[in-house]
Amino acid sequence: MKLPDQRKAVRRWAVRHYSTMVGYHAVRLPCIYTPKLLAYSPRGAWRWSTLVGRWVFDAEGKGLRLAAVQAEDAAEYLKLARQRNDRVRLRGIVTTAACFVGLAAALTLYVMAPSWSGRRVSYWIADRDPLAVPAGCTPLLGATRVDF
Repeated sequence: MKLPDQRKAVRRWAVRHYSTMVGYHAVRLPCIYTPKLLAYSPRGAWRWSTLVGRWVFDAEGKGLRLAAVQAEDAAEYLKLARQRNDRVRLRGIVTTAACFVGLAAALTLYVMAPSWSGRRVSYWIADRDPLAVPAGCTPLLGATRVDF
């Protein structure tokens, strides 16, 4: 690609290719992807919460504890019960901490993201568009627009 015509042809192909991809998915987003997401999200949330609950409450060790009860081996059962209690305590603390961190992050994004995205767009416009900032003026970047 040393010739300017080749670079221009490749650039034209890339622009056409990626604009087609963006257009294709932009049309599919509201018509196909959003209904699928809304249909699958309750099922996914249920599956995720079930798996986390099974992990926290040590469901994988239940078979061993039941086998110890059926064999009437009290020492083995007590050892397994102690081990389960320790696991559940630690996993409960980890899960609770993760829930608080996730909730704080979600609330922060919910409250702050609109102002972050507005500032990002304002900075992008002010930096790249020579008509956005008249000569000699300093833009005051607000949350939603560029003020002069």
